[in-house]
Amino acid sequence: MPIVYGKRLVDAESTAGGVLARFGDGSTATADLLIGADGIRSRVRTLIDPRPTTWAEAHQTPPGQWLHRLREVYADDVPAHQALAHTEPADVVAIGSIGTMPSVPHWCRDRMVLVGDAVHAPSPSSGQGASLAVESAVQLARCLRDHPDLPTALSAYEGLRRPRVEKVLRPGQRGVGATLTGGAAVRARTRRWRPPKSVAATAR
Repeated sequence: MPIVYGKRLVDAESTAGGVLARFGDGSTATADLLIGADGIRSRVRTLIDPRPTTWAEAHQTPPGQWLHRLREVYADDVPAHQALAHTEPADVVAIGSIGTMPSVPHWCRDRMVLVGDAVHAPSPSSGQGASLAVESAVQLARCLRDHPDLPTALSAYEGLRRPRVEKVLRPGQRGVGATLTGGAAVRARTRRWRPPKSVAATAR
């Protein structure tokens, strides 16, 4: 199988006989299955199950609006509400989705499937990212080998992997220092407030 560098996936669609991938340079490729191993900012994931707000989308929201939202979300949190009360809109930095992700509802659709950080990115402090990705790749290969058709194989793959990876991800998502998608990142950062200089606002 040839390895081609410098390709940026922009779209993909299932066809009667496979999957058609479209790239930023205008070229296309066809295959039986599109495997999204393209990391935490996975384009394939957005095709299967659109989720987090991107960096560009986060920056379309004015800082003052982010600050108002954060003050509502953390009104009962100590000391986050104190930090936010002394924070000015100019101090708010919108950075989009970072770190680990919430559980992804759908790991596959039609002839597209996700592996690695594209579907289960752990907290950087866990040291489990590479091992989970390798495990998922091996299990996907086994399911494709052992099951009679693609839908059955992909369903079996998700059924085998989801409980395992979510068990590994759970401790990191609970940790105060974990960098999570959504407001939890603000909670982790504002607990270290002495005094406020800036607040990182992540898109929910």
